[in-house]
Amino acid sequence: MVGVQTDPQNLVQALLAHPALFVTELAAVTGASGPALEDVLADLSEDLVVVNHHPSDHHLRGDLRIVAWRDRDAHRGRPPAERRVADHWTAFLRQIANSHRCA
Repeated sequence: MVGVQTDPQNLVQALLAHPALFVTELAAVTGASGPALEDVLADLSEDLVVVNHHPSDHHLRGDLRIVAWRDRDAHRGRPPAERRVADHWTAFLRQIANSHRCA
């Protein structure tokens, strides 16, 4: 049984409200986590774009998957999901580059 925290509609609403999110951000926004979150992502996989980043930089560890809702309606006026994922990744890298200082 799907609990309130892992209700697919909660994830869909969160993804419609944001251009793209790291899976960890999606978990924070919806309260979903662990295997239940992974199950819902798998159930919605046809409607999602999920990109897993594997940077070689040792400073970037953890779950670096970014997810976006695949808009099938052009009237939404948003860029394609793949573009939104790429833009989210680029913004993240810029933030890291601007704030990180190696000793």
